Amino acid sequence: LDTWIYLIAFPIISFLTGYPVGRIFCLSIKYQQKFVERPGVLAALIYYSDLWGAALTALITACILIPILGFIGTLALAVGLVTTAIILAK
Repeated sequence: LDTWIYLIAFPIISFLTGYPVGRIFCLSIKYQQKFVERPGVLAALIYYSDLWGAALTALITACILIPILGFIGTLALAVGLVTTAIILAK
């Protein structure tokens, strides 16, 4: 029974976290497209920034946050930051 929970929960959690991130990338390019002349350069810059942000976040999380705050503390911090970002975006 535990294996089925993981087989069902992992794809659902992956979709619920990955889909919004993918949509944000597309929406950010669509929103900024009317302000720039070359949207291809904008897409490359946004993608470049996304990759660097992901790499730095993974490094900071693994090397600093989890050893200091623990897994639950790091998760709580991430939830707080995402919630704050959602509130500020409105």
